Order: sequence, then structure tokens, then C-alpha cells
Amino acid sequence: MGRSFLALLSGYAAIVIIIMVITPLAARLLIPAEMLAAKPPLLTDAYLASNFVYGFGAAVLGGWLTAMMAPRQPMAHAGALAMVLLAFAVIGMVGASGGGAEAAMATGQPSWYGPGTAAVGILGALAGGWLRSRN
Repeated sequence: MGRSFLALLSGYAAIVIIIMVITPLAARLLIPAEMLAAKPPLLTDAYLASNFVYGFGAAVLGGWLTAMMAPRQPMAHAGALAMVLLAFAVIGMVGASGGGAEAAMATGQPSWYGPGTAAVGILGALAGGWLRSRN
């Protein structure tokens, strides 16, 4: 049980660290300063697309790491990571600023962005687990 928890925690931590490092860099590179200073910030299509690309990559790595560290059943552990990502996404979408479209507007994100990033994370975690389980 402890190794399973450590596998999940490690995979999730890898995702969070990658996202926390790359997101500010992507914002600086892909959103002009005057758009970023607006309230809410005006996000470019390039920035939003980059979030999906590196988010998927981070989730693949997190799923792969979780499956690699799993004591057994690597895909089940990657699936558990996908469920953790889903749970946090739902909490974030419902809990932030009243949830839904209001939360998206307050951050400058389109209303489809939250569900989209959740789907990318879930699919990435499962893909990473699948890649690891093939070995």
C-alpha cells in the first residue's frame, strides 16, 4: 500500500513540477505583456495550445513514473493517477470563483479550457502508464 501511494504521489508531483516550471515561461514567451496585464488577462491561442502540448507531455511522464514505481499492475496505478487528476480538475472547476463559466472568465480562460486540460491530463497519464507497461 505504501509503495502504491508513493508511486501515485511521485507521478502527480512530477506533473505539478513540470507545469509550475513551464507555465510562467510559456506565458512570458507567448502572451504580450499588455495582454497579460489586462484584468482578466487576454490569453493567446498559442499560449492555450502550448498548455495542452506540455500538459500532455507532463501527464505522460507522470503516468509513466507512476507505472514504473508501482509494485504491481502498472496500468491500474496509472488509472488511479488519471482518477486523481480528474478529481482535482472537478474540484478546481467547481470550487474556483463559483465554478463553471464564471471561473473561466475571471482567469481569462475560455469555458472549454478546464475540461480540455482535464481530458489531456487523463489521457496523458493513461498513455504514460501504457508506455511503461509495454516493457
